[in-house]
Amino acid sequence: MSICYEQREIIKKEAWEILRSDAHIHIKSQAMLNIIDAHYWRAREGFDKYPKKTQRRIHGKRFLRGYQLDIDVYTRHWLWAQEMAPIDKSVRDYVIKNFYTPEQSRFMGKGKTTYSREPK
Repeated sequence: MSICYEQREIIKKEAWEILRSDAHIHIKSQAMLNIIDAHYWRAREGFDKYPKKTQRRIHGKRFLRGYQLDIDVYTRHWLWAQEMAPIDKSVRDYVIKNFYTPEQSRFMGKGKTTYSREPK
């Protein structure tokens, strides 16, 4: 089940408000993950429209028949691509230390949140 555009924008707005607040680092890290989740659904909509051959190229050995874009894979790619996102370094470091390690994808360029058909 995907999240519609309006819902994604509400999620991101609320998450940015938390990130700008004096909330605990764990709460802020969850807000960051909510932003990534909102971006994920848009990326997945685009990914699902690509031919299976392109999907396979993007995800290589992880690709299986009936594959849908995995949120964990996407999160690692997002963290690498969004290294310069305006998110406090301590929050980003907390997410990386406790949840995900950034991973480069040749199909998601720096500053992007979706995949492209061709490697960058």
